[in-house]
Amino acid sequence: MQEILVSQEESGQRLDKFLRRRLPLAPSSFIYKMLRKKNITLQGKKADGSEKVVTGDSIKLFLADDTILKFSRPAGDADEKREADENLAAYKKLDPLLGPCPVLYEDDNILVVRKPSGILSQKADASDLSMNEWLRGYLAHNKDSTGRGENRRRISSEKVTGNSTPETAVVFRPSVCNRLDRNTGGILLCAKTLRGSRALSAVIRDRVIRKTYTMVVHGQICAPGTIDNELIKDRQTNLVRLADGKSGQNEQDLQRRQAVTVYRPVRTGHRASMVEADLITGRSHQLRVHMASIGHPIVSDPKYGDRNLDSALLGGLQKSSPRQPEQPAQKSSRKAGPVHRGQLLWCSEVSFPDSFPDPADADGAEEVLAPVAGRVFKCPPPRWWVELCK
Repeated sequence: MQEILVSQEESGQRLDKFLRRRLPLAPSSFIYKMLRKKNITLQGKKADGSEKVVTGDSIKLFLADDTILKFSRPAGDADEKREADENLAAYKKLDPLLGPCPVLYEDDNILVVRKPSGILSQKADASDLSMNEWLRGYLAHNKDSTGRGENRRRISSEKVTGNSTPETAVVFRPSVCNRLDRNTGGILLCAKTLRGSRALSAVIRDRVIRKTYTMVVHGQICAPGTIDNELIKDRQTNLVRLADGKSGQNEQDLQRRQAVTVYRPVRTGHRASMVEADLITGRSHQLRVHMASIGHPIVSDPKYGDRNLDSALLGGLQKSSPRQPEQPAQKSSRKAGPVHRGQLLWCSEVSFPDSFPDPADADGAEEVLAPVAGRVFKCPPPRWWVELCK
C-alpha cells in the first residue's frame, strides 16, 4: 500500500487526472477499475475519479509495489535526464538573444518574461528551440546556481521554490501560457507550477486580463477606431481572412469566429503610424488581418502585408541575418541600424485586475494570482520603430 498526500500545487484537479499524472503508464481502464474495486481510495472512501482533490487529501493505492513501479515513470530515467540537458542547452543558447533582464516578474507560481521576435513560444517541431525550453532551463540554471537543488533534472517538471517532492517530477512541466507568433515579440506569461498554469490559463481564457499590443502600420492613422467582424481561418493553409459569405471550400476546413479590435494612434508619420490595440477577442492573426482589412497592413508582415510598401519604407534600414531574432534596443542608433525580422507587432502591456473571479476549474486562482492583482507590466517595443513614423 502506498499513500499520497495532495500537495498545494496539485490541488484543484480531478482525481482521475491526478492519478493519470502519478501513474502515466497505466491505462485509464485500469485506473477506473481500481477505483470501482476500492483499490484506490480518496480520504479512505470509494471514489469515481470525478472528485476535485485539495491540499492534504489522502489518496491510498492498495496495489503491489511492483504494480505501482510498473505504471510509474522513474524520476531519474534516461529520457528525463536527456530532456533536462536539452532544456539547459536551449537556455544557454537562447538567453543571450533575450537581452539584459528579460524577466519582468517572478514569484512562486508564475513568471513574466520579454520574448524577442524570431523565437517560438512553443515548439512546432521536435528539433525547435522555444521559450518553453528556455523557461525550464532558466529555472534549472537558477536553482543550480543558488545551491538549492540536488538534482537539476527534476526542475524541468516541478515547482522551483517552496516545497518540492520527487513525485512532482511527473506532475507538471513549467510552460508558456499565452502564445505569441514567432515573429511577434513582447510579454509572455509563464507558469512555474500546476496551480500557476491553471490560474493563468483560466484568466486568459475568460479574458480577465487585458493585453495591449503596439504595432507599426503603413499609412496615416489619425483617430481611434473599432473593427468588428467575423474572421475565417483555413486550417489547411493557416491563413485567416474576413468572412464574406463565400467559403468556396468544405466548411470542415474553415473556422469562423467573431473578432473585435479597438485601436488608437500613438504616433502618426508621413508613411507609417505607430498604433496601440486592445484585443477584445483573441483570434489567430486577428490584428494582422484586421489592420490589413482597413488598408493599414502591419509593416513587414509576410502573410498579410504589402511588400512594395515594406520595401519603400524599410529600404534605407540596415537588415540583419534573417535567422537572428530581434533584440530589444537599449540605445537608439541610426548608424547601427535595427535588428529586424517579421511583422512589427509587439505585446507591450499586460494588466491584471484588482481581483479575480475564481473559476470552477482553477480552484485557488485568486490566491495564486494575488501577488499580481492590480499590477500592470509594460514592455516597450524596440526604439527604432519610432523612426519609421516621422
